[in-house]
Amino acid sequence: MPVKIKTKAILSGLLAMSMVACVNAKPLTIGMSFQELNNEYFVTMKESLEQSAKDINATVYTADAAHDVSKQISD
Repeated sequence: MPVKIKTKAILSGLLAMSMVACVNAKPLTIGMSFQELNNEYFVTMKESLEQSAKDINATVYTADAAHDVSKQISD
């Protein structure tokens, strides 16, 4: 019986700490450079990224490399 109480106490403490961490967390920023954005595959990826970021209140910055490797690296 004492083991269950100890386990519950530890889990409660961890849950409380995780809530505090969420409250104090900085806003998340995501950057993504796509190979091209005139291809439906990459457009769908971009839209999914933006929707997922919206769900977690993150900011997304995207760039279109237009098949230029050096541009994509610098993005």
